[in-house]
Amino acid sequence: MSSTAQTAQQTAQPVPRLALSMDEAAEAVGVSRRGLYNLAERDGLRTIKLGGRRMVRVADLEAWLAAQPADTGAAAAAASP
Repeated sequence: MSSTAQTAQQTAQPVPRLALSMDEAAEAVGVSRRGLYNLAERDGLRTIKLGGRRMVRVADLEAWLAAQPADTGAAAAAASP
């Protein structure tokens, strides 16, 4: 292998993922696969279909998460006896 090829191989960065499978997105968020489908159906999480696979764009997942209201603890404290 030439030194140029070795240098290129050593400096190559992994290609960032642009979309995640439903299983991967569910794991990233910390919910079940069914829970993620529920979020898509009821709470506006956008999904795409590539071939026969349902996927979530990383940008859509990040935007959806950022738009969710933060739990300040006040609602949880008021609900507990």
